[in-house]
Amino acid sequence: MDRKALSYDALRSVLSHMDANKKIQIAIACPSLQKVEKSIPLKIDRLDFVSNYEVQINNNLYGFGIIRQYREGTAPEPFRSMNERGGINCDLDEWGFEKPSYRLTETPGDINFGDVLEDNDEGNDDDMEREAQEFRDTHSDDEAVVNGLEYMSYWWMNIGYKLLPYRCRKNNVKPAHDCFVQLNLTSGEFRQPSRPVQKVPYTKKLHEVMKEFMTFIFGGRTCPVQVNCLEIYSTTQIIRLPVGVKFSVHELRVLTKVSSISKFLLPVLDESSFPIKHINQEEPVDLNDPYVANAEEVTFHDGFNLNLFEFLLKLPHLKINFFSKFYDLYNEEDFIKFIKNLLENDEKVGTTYQVGSGEDQRIMETFLKIENGLMKREIIGKKDLLIQKEDGSREVQITYMKDVKQMYFGKIESYCILKIQVLGNRQETN
Repeated sequence: MDRKALSYDALRSVLSHMDANKKIQIAIACPSLQKVEKSIPLKIDRLDFVSNYEVQINNNLYGFGIIRQYREGTAPEPFRSMNERGGINCDLDEWGFEKPSYRLTETPGDINFGDVLEDNDEGNDDDMEREAQEFRDTHSDDEAVVNGLEYMSYWWMNIGYKLLPYRCRKNNVKPAHDCFVQLNLTSGEFRQPSRPVQKVPYTKKLHEVMKEFMTFIFGGRTCPVQVNCLEIYSTTQIIRLPVGVKFSVHELRVLTKVSSISKFLLPVLDESSFPIKHINQEEPVDLNDPYVANAEEVTFHDGFNLNLFEFLLKLPHLKINFFSKFYDLYNEEDFIKFIKNLLENDEKVGTTYQVGSGEDQRIMETFLKIENGLMKREIIGKKDLLIQKEDGSREVQITYMKDVKQMYFGKIESYCILKIQVLGNRQETN
């Protein structure tokens, strides 16, 4: 059978319909296609800058670690366990000391939030020896004889292996292992075990390898990277990005508050991002921040010491979501009062609220009490209520939804939700 190569236009068309990870994998496998791939908009549903050496693109988590491979025999515990988990996420010096060097170097294009952890570069010999001696003192010779190998294994796992770099430096001998940088891939929404993708000799620091990887993915693109949801998992990391990269973002999701990171993200956000349509942050704070105030949709996940429905009524956004595993944020009477306020407020027409809890029974009880607590209503489905203002000029539709899955920083939570939509008069719109 004749095999004809795809034309340039046909190739572009095929690549444009591929998942972002498939495009990246093709570019890795076929360097000749990299230029074509770079000319096509990269569309990502979820981009999560997880840590200094990890980035998640949709359901694929890419991460780098250092593997210690012994030149003779197999690696002892706990090195073997660390290798099986993808390696250690920290640089090592010539003796084997862990060196968190990422925080010492910032390059053009990087995003540094200013919260970098102040790790100790190196331990103290005396402290380590003292820790080892304390361990020996708490385990008598009799105990060692009785427990035998079990005791020695426990000692090695907790103390012994940490002494190796000190002994190598003291005796001026190289470690008995060679180091490699390994790219690991974890696929799937529920974080399956990672698998090694590529392994190369450890000749560059991890932050340099991460910079090259991010440049390979995002650098040299002719148009902004289109991101439906951008997640910033931690502000203690330095995000290694190529100079000039731009992201067009629909939703910004942060564990802290948007105001703490917005100025750092500004250089990489394309003008098409503004105003960002959806702001998703942990707590309902800094509501006057321009990113939050100008968003069409906001989502919050916590609200201790908050009068929930008074708070919701004050928000000007068209879509407002409040999800919490803690139900005690409100009671049914407050909810009914909230619905009545919506019926009286002209400014709320077109607004949608979603209030979610992890407790199905309590949410269902709330739904039933709303049904019994408001007089003029219409049941339009098993899990839908339509509540009308006395003069019929306004309606509120309430929908009960069970087991709604919400992705939040790699973790899928299940909520029961009451969705409230403020509608105009159906007769006026017909």
